[in-house]
Amino acid sequence: MSRDRHLFVHGFRAIEEFISEASPGSVLMLARAGARHRKLAELAAASGVPVRHVPEGELNRHADASRHRGALLRMRDRRRRTGDRQLDEIIARTDHTALALAVDGVTDTANLGAILRSAEGFGVDLVILQADRAAAVTPAAMRAAAGATAYLTIVTVTNLARALTRFQQHGFWVVGADLDGQPLNGYRFAERVVVVVGSEGSGIRPGVRVRCDALVTVETVGSVGSLNVSVATGIVLYRAACSRDAARSQRALTDTGV
Repeated sequence: MSRDRHLFVHGFRAIEEFISEASPGSVLMLARAGARHRKLAELAAASGVPVRHVPEGELNRHADASRHRGALLRMRDRRRRTGDRQLDEIIARTDHTALALAVDGVTDTANLGAILRSAEGFGVDLVILQADRAAAVTPAAMRAAAGATAYLTIVTVTNLARALTRFQQHGFWVVGADLDGQPLNGYRFAERVVVVVGSEGSGIRPGVRVRCDALVTVETVGSVGSLNVSVATGIVLYRAACSRDAARSQRALTDTGV
């Protein structure tokens, strides 16, 4: 995060996704004139985002040359920590059948980006991140997410265990992904659910684990005992999303009297 409270997005695909969602004050900074750079300039013009042609050294101040490849999108940094009151308001706006994802202690930005990409792909309604001692939504995470963060509602909390309690007070069922959990295959998710995932090394922290109403595990048959956290998250989210979508379809039929 820069001192002037701007966020610099790099990676051609991530920039393409974010340009259409760019907030006022965003600027596309280009230091090269290749075909992909020209395409970005055209997208920026169509979205009303100004384009600045700058020396490559200016981009190097904000990202490694191997990462920015001659293009950065400067956006206003809207990341903020969410207090209990604001979180209550966000939860209250969710649908009767909602799927949220809580990420506990994942420190690798590539894993976080992959998790967020899966979250967007399976239509997660809300993502909750731990503010301290965890990976943040940095430009590197955005690039790993392939632009998915532009379409997600992401909140950051200082106390994840307390946040889960607030979800439960709003009728959510909290399900943790844990090696000691019951088999995911056959588990029936509630209509309003928060899926909790932890780090690869230590899993969900004990203080967060005790807040879970249920624990599930992705069973494997190979010699490797566990999956990468982003892969396991994608599998659990797929099953939870299928349950949510089935519940929404049933509610729609009920509402229409079918």
